[in-house]
Amino acid sequence: MQTVFLNPSQNSKYHFGDFGLESSSLIFHSDSLFSAIVNNYLKLYGESELNKDIKEIKKIKLSSVFPAVEIDNEKIYFIPKPKIKLNFRERDKEKIEEKPKDIKKIQFISLGVLGNHNKNEVEFSKDLIIDGKFLITREESEKIGKIEKIFVKGLEEKVWVSRGYKTGNEKREEGEPYTVEFIKPMKKLVFYFVYDDKNVEETIKKKIRASIQLMVDEGLGGKLTSGAGHFEKLEFSNCNLFDNPEGNGYLNISLVIPNNAEEFDKCKFYTLLERKGYVFSEKTKTQRKKSIVMVEEGSIFSQNIEGKIADVKPDDYNHPVYKFGCFYGIPIKVNDNE
Repeated sequence: MQTVFLNPSQNSKYHFGDFGLESSSLIFHSDSLFSAIVNNYLKLYGESELNKDIKEIKKIKLSSVFPAVEIDNEKIYFIPKPKIKLNFRERDKEKIEEKPKDIKKIQFISLGVLGNHNKNEVEFSKDLIIDGKFLITREESEKIGKIEKIFVKGLEEKVWVSRGYKTGNEKREEGEPYTVEFIKPMKKLVFYFVYDDKNVEETIKKKIRASIQLMVDEGLGGKLTSGAGHFEKLEFSNCNLFDNPEGNGYLNISLVIPNNAEEFDKCKFYTLLERKGYVFSEKTKTQRKKSIVMVEEGSIFSQNIEGKIADVKPDDYNHPVYKFGCFYGIPIKVNDNE
């Protein structure tokens, strides 16, 4: 397993769109990450090499991109909050009943919290919740000190400029203003994702690594031409973040397309996310992909599954458009009464 760290540039901003320009996610999803890797591969090695190597590229396992906090060369990693109840300490359970809204607002937990969940030892305290969205452990809080916010969200007004073709909004006219939501990371934030290439041929592994490295120059997310999405540096590490044998279920850290009904039956607690948008390639950015519904990060599976990569190309399109939906799960304890 490789862990990739993406360090934001000074005054950087990002648009990770789920529901249009006016809303940005705090997660850059695994399907978009795979698309970025494939497009970078195309830029580096050309179409013929990509077509020749794509079977090997599709063998990688890939997570979504999540936030982490770095203090004195130590990192606290966040993952999506599980779609099940957290296992709080016995003495904290009464407080949880009193303030369920505080728990519902949490979007991410640290890996330390996940470990405590698996031991029925999650501590509840308002001073362990950063910006209402990020839950950490007492030990992590003592390491990083007081942090008010990890991200700042803000809307910026832009002006539509015609490029000589129509987009999904046929009513737009040249010069019409619109707004984009950007997320702006605070100083201690880094992004990270993990990937597993153990089943990929050695020569292709090197090309995939180079395609990932190119993200520093190419960026991630939307509105790249407006200065968004760029990074100061990118680092690879062999650290295994999820080497945790505890747990009788699996929390997915990637968007998932189950292969069949049997695989979907192993998904016990979940939310679904519709993914759509436009083809992004050197050839076109104006054709809409077929939409597809995927299992969202943080959902709970009873067993590991494979998932699949679907072709969501528009009708009569001349080459495949891959939607990456392979499963990447990490162990989590699921109670019998869930």
